[in-house]
Amino acid sequence: MPDDPTVAAFEQARERFIHVLNCKLPERWRSLCLFYVRLSRWETMASIASIVVMVDAHIYCDWSELRFSMLREVRQDLDPGVPLQVEFLPGEACPDLTGAPGSLQPEKDTDIEPLPASQLSKMDGIGRLKMGMSISPKGQDSIAGTMGGFVTITRDGVTHQGLLTTYDVVRPFISTATEADRNGISIDRPSCPNIEIIYPAIKDARQTMIHAEAEVKELKEQLDKLTERKNNYELVGKELGLTELERLDIVQKQLEDCGKALQAVQGIPFRIGKVIFASGVGFSGTTLLNWAFVEITEPGVLKFFRRDQMPDVPECQRPYRQLPNTNSHDKIVFYFQGQSLTRIGVLEKGECYVMVGRSSGTQVGFCNGTKASCLWRKNKIRYDGNGNAPDAAKITHEYVVVSEYGIAGRIRDQPFCEPGDSGAFLINPKAEVCGLLYGYMSGTWAEPEWYVNVGLVTCMKDVSMSIQALATPRDAQGNPTGTVELDLP
Repeated sequence: MPDDPTVAAFEQARERFIHVLNCKLPERWRSLCLFYVRLSRWETMASIASIVVMVDAHIYCDWSELRFSMLREVRQDLDPGVPLQVEFLPGEACPDLTGAPGSLQPEKDTDIEPLPASQLSKMDGIGRLKMGMSISPKGQDSIAGTMGGFVTITRDGVTHQGLLTTYDVVRPFISTATEADRNGISIDRPSCPNIEIIYPAIKDARQTMIHAEAEVKELKEQLDKLTERKNNYELVGKELGLTELERLDIVQKQLEDCGKALQAVQGIPFRIGKVIFASGVGFSGTTLLNWAFVEITEPGVLKFFRRDQMPDVPECQRPYRQLPNTNSHDKIVFYFQGQSLTRIGVLEKGECYVMVGRSSGTQVGFCNGTKASCLWRKNKIRYDGNGNAPDAAKITHEYVVVSEYGIAGRIRDQPFCEPGDSGAFLINPKAEVCGLLYGYMSGTWAEPEWYVNVGLVTCMKDVSMSIQALATPRDAQGNPTGTVELDLP
């Protein structure tokens, strides 16, 4: 899609679109983006480019006239023969994936806490901290986010070992967080709040214990029944069938593994360390900033510190990519599955990415061919690099990741992320960490699976530059006195 002729025309007309929307729907539109829209949910590959505008629900406008105005703007730079449509949908752009918007109406803009999520499938016999695991600030029951992955920050030869996630995940609901919202968090400022991070999140720790105990109980019941059946057969001189004997071995192994996991989770949640660098609630230029670095201080967790591995992508989740100059499609191959991540990269439009989220687990999606222009409400306060809040609603341009999967040659849309996935790494097929998931766009219309929980992502290049700006040592006059580098272990 990045090479489609509609992309260049859309980019040239983007500012004119925004002007039209600001005039016709002042502060009532939420996002503007160009997507490929299939002509039906189960269409094989046929699709059409569509300018999608998400707006507040229950508002009135002459939609036909507005659609005509936008098409008139883009047709200045687009051949009349190229098909293009404009869609207006009730929806929202949300910069915080630690919770879900309670309503699409501005006057009812309250958040719903993410549901408790068991982390048992991510736990092993020693309670290892892993990519995609649930984390939260200590003492904050309502917050749950995702551990993106292990990274290092090196300042003047001193290396801090820790993990990267989003600021929304580590921000506690305390009064002292306001200053951190404005200016970020740095170990060079003693007045910053002391935020301790634990895993799993408190609500998930409880759910994990319940899940582990239930699993052990169920497996014991299965094993008892199979063992009793085996003993009864032996009493009459018979043996269980091969299938049942195999099942008995499997249940014994599952019970052993689940017992180890139950033992490992007895002490959860575990302390990880503290936040020493974070973006705060900020933006830089036309991009939101939403990241946090947690330094690992606990020896029991530090022993797990290592370079993360490329997630395994199930065969059913591997998407197709159209071959150049053909109508054929080839399934994307993730060559580095199970191997260490290679390096920090950058987001590329049209590229495929995999993420492991606290709520969604492993998900695969494509970076959209255009960024989304998002209008953030005044009550969603953001601060610039000087700690100043803009007087009006702020417009930023954000990377978008959409998810789809194929069944029998057909493509179907699906949500890319869920509340609780904030902080997840986006990794390309070359095992490069390229982005950090922080938010989503979501619409509601006749086709409920289209544009639902489309991911909003920060490029790792922007994260790295923000870390350098915040963490670089400076003298009394503000001049840099050292260097800062973000890297994988």
